[in-house]
Amino acid sequence: MQHQSSKAAGSVLIWTVVVIAILSLIAVETLRLVTIKYQSALQTSTWQEALLAAESGIDLAIVELRKSLYPSPNSAWQGWNNAPGNNITGYELTTVPNAGLNGTPMTIETNVDAPIELIDPGNSWQYYRIRTVGTIPITGPARTNDNPQDTKLRRLSLRWERFTNGILTSHLITAPQVSRRIEAVVRPVSAFDQAIMSVGIVDLTNQNIVVDSYDSSDPAKSTNGLYDSAKRQQNGDIATDGQLIEAGNAQIFGDVATNAGTVSGAANITGVERTDFYQEPIPVGAPSWSAWNHSLSSVTETTTISASATQGTAASRYVLSSVSLSGNKTMTIAGDPNGS
Repeated sequence: MQHQSSKAAGSVLIWTVVVIAILSLIAVETLRLVTIKYQSALQTSTWQEALLAAESGIDLAIVELRKSLYPSPNSAWQGWNNAPGNNITGYELTTVPNAGLNGTPMTIETNVDAPIELIDPGNSWQYYRIRTVGTIPITGPARTNDNPQDTKLRRLSLRWERFTNGILTSHLITAPQVSRRIEAVVRPVSAFDQAIMSVGIVDLTNQNIVVDSYDSSDPAKSTNGLYDSAKRQQNGDIATDGQLIEAGNAQIFGDVATNAGTVSGAANITGVERTDFYQEPIPVGAPSWSAWNHSLSSVTETTTISASATQGTAASRYVLSSVSLSGNKTMTIAGDPNGS
């Protein structure tokens, strides 16, 4: 009887060990799967954060470009190694605190240049090229996840740094990281893209208001350099950073745009209506002229201000203290008929 009891006790011990071993294997496999999923989610999050860092580099460069439009001193390109221009690259390296991913900081490398290849032949405007690299460390082991296609897609830098500033040979890194690269070409925006631009309400409720456009240098769009209603264009656009344009049934040969607002009295608008407009107005400083045309100092009657036949001379410069017109009186600013 004792012998049989010993056999039973031995069988229970063996089964107990087997069950514990099975449970341990299940626990290990569960832990492995959870770790893999966690690592995959972490690398995915880091991949997206690196893209945000690269996009932030574009924003930083545009902020400096906009600063440079303001009159001096405008503090543009402070902290950069150069002000970008032809054959000159402005470079800046920024470390940004990151609220996510356990406070892991993002590194933003930004390069801005203005190559002569990016000069618009139509208007001689210089476009700027912005290239940024956003980098963020991967907090965790330097190993890929269980999905090889995902690893090929993300191209993580686990042991070798892939973005080497033009150096073809990648170099060993001390910790895994993710880098994303973006290149953007920034086109200048004219301060006179619209015939009328306002930061607030535009009120056109007076009588007989016509907003139109013409090109004094093109005989198909003007006559002797002057406006000709028979050759009118559809570019007399009106826009506001505000939310209301009181068109007042004015004749507008162009588009109208508000900042998430409305247009009242829009019966005579030939173009389209938009609600997605915003443009920060750049302050225009007074010109530093040493000489100008003193034949006219104010306008109160129907007047034509003409340009000199010689381009760039002081005879084409006027300084007006006031402009006051009523009734059907008009002021015409006329360029030279040859378009200069």
